[in-house]
Amino acid sequence: MGKDFPPLSEEFRDALRKNCGSGSISISCEYCGRHHFSEDPDEEGFFDEGELEKLREKQNRKPDKYISHNHSPSFMTLMGKQYVPDCPCNSAKPFEDFLTKNTNLVADFYESLARASQREAETSSGISKRVTASLR
Repeated sequence: MGKDFPPLSEEFRDALRKNCGSGSISISCEYCGRHHFSEDPDEEGFFDEGELEKLREKQNRKPDKYISHNHSPSFMTLMGKQYVPDCPCNSAKPFEDFLTKNTNLVADFYESLARASQREAETSSGISKRVTASLR
């Protein structure tokens, strides 16, 4: 397994969870290789026959590599790799640190994006007005 990072702040972990577009009964974190799976009794029927039992056996042998949850683990793509926000590797920590240490950069970037979007909207509005006028 890869290097584990210091814990994420709860605020950043919550933000990651809110922005996960997907969940799965069984998913690997591509940053560290740990495998996460659901132990929710309501989801047992979604596993192939014997699959959950095999995961439980693997967890008994390697509890740090196979991690059970009482819900479907959520995941997201982070820099091109599948990442599980509840993974103990905390591989999103460098991203959190970057955002925390560079708030002015992030704010300036979003301000620039907003200005560009406003210019684009104004251009589209001008085109729309000209098209509408030509149709009269």
